[in-house]
Amino acid sequence: MIIFKRKQFTNKYYNIELKINSNQINITGFLDTGNIASYCNKPIIFLDKKFYDKNFNVYTIVNIKTIKGIEYINCYKPEYFYINDNKISKDVLIAFTKFDNDINCLLNVLLFN
Repeated sequence: MIIFKRKQFTNKYYNIELKINSNQINITGFLDTGNIASYCNKPIIFLDKKFYDKNFNVYTIVNIKTIKGIEYINCYKPEYFYINDNKISKDVLIAFTKFDNDINCLLNVLLFN
């Protein structure tokens, strides 16, 4: 029998600072433990579309499995992505989507592996 130890997260909200095409964004991110989307070992972080700028350069197009099925999403490579005020730097991709609630950023559980 194999028993896996599941990582427990006590904090679900994190301060996020990122920069895309010289646009700095400071938001609070919510850790979505169901978000395991990645591309080339880079976790995909979802930001609300209100942060999107048409001048952002697409880094790659990724197909991901969602609740709605397989979707193709544009991903963007930030100049930097920091978690919390201690500036923990992570190599990630950013995708934009429309949220129907107060969430502005869905973090990926792979950030904490």
